[in-house]
Amino acid sequence: MSEQNPPAGGASQTQPGRQQSQPSTPTVEPEKRSRIRDIGPTWITAISGLIVALTGVAGVFIGRATVPGTSQPASPPSVTVSAGPATAASAPATSVSVTASAPTVAAGTVLVANCHIVLADQYSLPISRGTQCPFPTKENVTGVDWSGSGILFADDRSTLAELDSSSASYDACKKNTRYVKDISSLAAGDVICYVSKWVVAAITFTKTNNTMAVSPPAEFDVTIWQG
Repeated sequence: MSEQNPPAGGASQTQPGRQQSQPSTPTVEPEKRSRIRDIGPTWITAISGLIVALTGVAGVFIGRATVPGTSQPASPPSVTVSAGPATAASAPATSVSVTASAPTVAAGTVLVANCHIVLADQYSLPISRGTQCPFPTKENVTGVDWSGSGILFADDRSTLAELDSSSASYDACKKNTRYVKDISSLAAGDVICYVSKWVVAAITFTKTNNTMAVSPPAEFDVTIWQG
């Protein structure tokens, strides 16, 4: 067998039936690619959270730098002065009463004298501090009531007293304390005193009631004094 010498230059000849091998390109396995995809969003989320945290810390420092009373001087208090009329709180008004008081009437002063009255059955006669003769009425008043059966009634706040004499006066009525609420069987010349907190009156009957008449009226003169 003849010996074969390699070609000059050290180059080797390719044997027949063999292909010259090419350098291989590294490939990434599918499992590794999947792991990379899973790690990507996690890192993105972590970075986003870090940015938000840093932004919040920066906001805190900025807020502390602008808190009133630390780095900025406190603003002076504002005072509002309004011009206008004084109110009751600032300047109480002083009221002066100039109403005229009624003149004082002395006790025993004659208010009305010898007013002739005809008082029908179931009518009332107001007796008050008026200076005019009273007028009979059907209303419930302070005074006396007449019943056609021959009875004179006093209202709830006054009393009656019969005088023994026909001389009617303020002093005689004030001293007569035989007080009753009603008096019957009245005849001409009888004097009945009416006494209340405000007035004193003398009722002098001028006509004897006709007992045969149906519900006859009462006729009398009345004099009223200040009580």
